[in-house]
Amino acid sequence: MAFTAPADNGGASITGYTATSSPSGLVGTCASSPCTVAGLTNGTEYTFTVVATNSAGDSAPSAASNAVTPDADTDGDGTGDSGDAFPDDPVEDADTDGDGIGDNGDAGGTGVGVRISNAPATCQFVGGVQANSTQFTDSAPGNAFGTQLSFVLSGCGNSVTIEALFGEALPAGSRAYKVSAGGEWIEIPGAVINGSRITYTVTDNGPLDDDDVPGVITDPVTVVQPGNLSPNSIPTLPWTLLALLSGLVGWLGWRRLAT
Repeated sequence: MAFTAPADNGGASITGYTATSSPSGLVGTCASSPCTVAGLTNGTEYTFTVVATNSAGDSAPSAASNAVTPDADTDGDGTGDSGDAFPDDPVEDADTDGDGIGDNGDAGGTGVGVRISNAPATCQFVGGVQANSTQFTDSAPGNAFGTQLSFVLSGCGNSVTIEALFGEALPAGSRAYKVSAGGEWIEIPGAVINGSRITYTVTDNGPLDDDDVPGVITDPVTVVQPGNLSPNSIPTLPWTLLALLSGLVGWLGWRRLAT
């Protein structure tokens, strides 16, 4: 905790300070501000008092500080979860461009990249996330979106939740697909599309994993608008045949009148 040194040291230099928590009476010492008090419990509200020490002894305790509540730091990046954009994502520790996607999963541009969750601390991106032109669009089961996000993860356990963000609203009625290296289009089961994002679960060595290496997940993802069938056209005859039929009908009518 930080504090202001007393204006009057009583005639002797202050040699140290002791900060004490309430509750629990946990203690931290320091030569100057701030003092670190270890052992606090996340989510518990504390106040602190400080005692200054010099050759004459200890001062009276200071007035209690304002109440503070320690915050967990799940991903260990030095930022408490309440102020961290990625408290549930152990691989993310910075968001340089402030678009809500951690640097490790950022594919460039605003809001383009991948976030992961429900993953162990060993889960990490390998080589970053790439936003490239969608491949094999000729064989897509409909109108393929122009951008494909590709990434590789390792150490993520059996499965991981993927949040793929494309930076712009995805076309209405789209369905999420992965595109294999061989050009096979596989619809992603259970995928939820909301605005610019697709949320789904991928399993190591499952049908959405584009490699057979245990512990490594390779996944290219995009969306497709199912193709619309055109209404059946009304068949027409060539004008020459129509003229012939018209003449034949007229001739038959004349014959009928003549008889």
